[in-house]
Amino acid sequence: MRRRITDYVDRLPYLADGTDELGDPVESWGPPESVGIYEFSPGGSIEPPTPGHDRVITTPTLYLPYGCPFKPRDRCEIDGGTYEVEGWPARWKHRRTGRTFGDTVNLKLVEG
Repeated sequence: MRRRITDYVDRLPYLADGTDELGDPVESWGPPESVGIYEFSPGGSIEPPTPGHDRVITTPTLYLPYGCPFKPRDRCEIDGGTYEVEGWPARWKHRRTGRTFGDTVNLKLVEG
């Protein structure tokens, strides 16, 4: 069964452009690149009980073709939100046949 691209998201690649006066990396993101996806799962949200903070953390997942360009710290714009990529994509590949199935990318949005 062949999967089909059902939607597109904008990937903003993470760029570490040098360091600031304290030696810390300067964070920036490149221009948006359109990436085809199979599906977007909105995931769930939690409200951690941290004193003095009122925040909501949302953790959706992207399902994409095998070999997607996402990397840790990239950002993704979809459905009006800008999410940060959490870790490396999980690549689904059959160990014996080598057949590829796709990638999953975990996203995170912290509000508040």
